[in-house]
Amino acid sequence: MSAKKSVTSKDVAKAAGVSQSTVSMILNNYQNARFTEETRRKVMEACVETGYRTLAVKNTATSSKLLLIVSPYGDNQEYAKLANVIQQHSSDLGYTCLVLYTFRDPNIENSILRYLKEIPFAGIIFLYQPENMYLLTQVEKTKPTVSVYDRNSELDMDAVELDSLKVGRVIAEHLLGLGHVNVAYVATAVNAKYVTRLNRLQGIKKTYEENGYDPEKCIRICTYETEHISLDKSFSTYEAGFVLTNRAVERYDDVTAFIGINDMICFGIIDALQRRKLRIPQDYSVCGCDNVVISGLKAVSLTSVEHFGHLRARDAVDMLMKKINDQNSERSMGDFPVSITRVEYEPKIVARASTGFVNPKRRVR
Repeated sequence: MSAKKSVTSKDVAKAAGVSQSTVSMILNNYQNARFTEETRRKVMEACVETGYRTLAVKNTATSSKLLLIVSPYGDNQEYAKLANVIQQHSSDLGYTCLVLYTFRDPNIENSILRYLKEIPFAGIIFLYQPENMYLLTQVEKTKPTVSVYDRNSELDMDAVELDSLKVGRVIAEHLLGLGHVNVAYVATAVNAKYVTRLNRLQGIKKTYEENGYDPEKCIRICTYETEHISLDKSFSTYEAGFVLTNRAVERYDDVTAFIGINDMICFGIIDALQRRKLRIPQDYSVCGCDNVVISGLKAVSLTSVEHFGHLRARDAVDMLMKKINDQNSERSMGDFPVSITRVEYEPKIVARASTGFVNPKRRVR
């Protein structure tokens, strides 16, 4: 039996569709060589695809100028905004970024450790809490790591946090102030896999309860599961909002406001209501979360929660740079105090035309 042929840089070049010299210069971090982010990405992906493992040996944490961004989805504008700010700020600091979309698939999440061994990432930024929490502790031991997502006191790692309990409270206080006692909380799913959604819902419920209302009666949870809809992974977030809203309008006459788990799902909510000739906010109010650019357009004018994603993204990069620099310092780790840095921004409601006082003469269905 013949020995298995070893993979060479020539094989990587063929897989990436570039020259062998390009592969060599990228993998060896030639200081005077300039390549586009797309070319670098192709080479790195080709290394993983072909099993070219000398990459990890030739490139150390000291010389690597590559960061990994782990995001659940690409069609959510909030995650896209975070990744965009991180890439821009990292580029200003001389770093290149790769974005890995996991679609919250545990198999893809678990492959991250392999990528860290095979590709010379200098550090990694998580934009959401992966399903496998143990993975985070292992990644943190391997590379400088920072998270940008919901507060989690159980994790001992640097983080730029968002308190979704507060986000839920901000939304509930706004809607209660307008007289909306019965509301629908719209999401593709609400379970332990989506910590942010659960915490936000909990914040809404607590606020209603504190104001003398029974949250179990006042807050309708509208998901694929509650509406008995088969989960179609090809559905966009917008489409989910559209379908779920049509179901909710048919089922609940008392609901006067819709809360979307993000602005994208709210665009589907708005479209579904308008196609039924229902008025916003005279018949139904709609409130989102993330305050993406489109939400502020006059034709949309969606009330949403600003939680300063662009600032959190920049802070995450700066925090990661400090960790990378500390790791690469010539001083021994014993010279550094053990510390964990956590940054948190206070959310605020941005009230626009999509929410208003409950109308006693509102139309339904």
